[in-house]
Amino acid sequence: MLGFVLPWILAVIAIPLEMFIEASQHAFAKMYTVFITLLCHLANMIAYLIEGFFNILVHVFDIYIIIPVQIANLISGKQVSAS
Repeated sequence: MLGFVLPWILAVIAIPLEMFIEASQHAFAKMYTVFITLLCHLANMIAYLIEGFFNILVHVFDIYIIIPVQIANLISGKQVSAS
């Protein structure tokens, strides 16, 4: 009797288990794709913020340089020509 029941039980359990593993592989692949896409969007957003910060930093540095130069030009009486 065990010779008939054991293969039947294995067949009844193995087929749904195989289908479950195959379906979970697709689900994990989809979740991995969504995770990688989210990570790429996050990296892009961080890079955009860093780029904006450095653009602001360039303007602040320009102001830091221009104001003392303008004050020195006012004191020495030089005219600054706009080109």
